[in-house]
Amino acid sequence: MEIIEGRAFPRPLITQKEKVNPMKTKVNQDLCIGCELCTNLCPAVFRMNDDDKSEAYTNPVPAGEEPACRSAADSCPVGAISVTED
Repeated sequence: MEIIEGRAFPRPLITQKEKVNPMKTKVNQDLCIGCELCTNLCPAVFRMNDDDKSEAYTNPVPAGEEPACRSAADSCPVGAISVTED
C-alpha cells in the first residue's frame, strides 16, 4: 500500500518493459568504399545509399541480427563500421 495524503492506495503492478537491444552501428561514410560486403552479410541493418556507400538504416540493431552485424563490422575491409553496445 502507498499512503498519499493520509489515504491508502494499492501500489500499481510494475511490469517489465520490453528489453531494448543496446547494440547500435554506424558506417563512416569517409572510409566506406561501397564493396557491399556488409549489405550481403546483414541486410536487416545495412543498405546502399544514393552515394553508393553503405549506411546503417536500422538502429538499434534488431534482435537476432547481432551476430550478422558483428560479422559485417569485422569483415569490412576498411574498418568503416563501428558497433557500440550500451
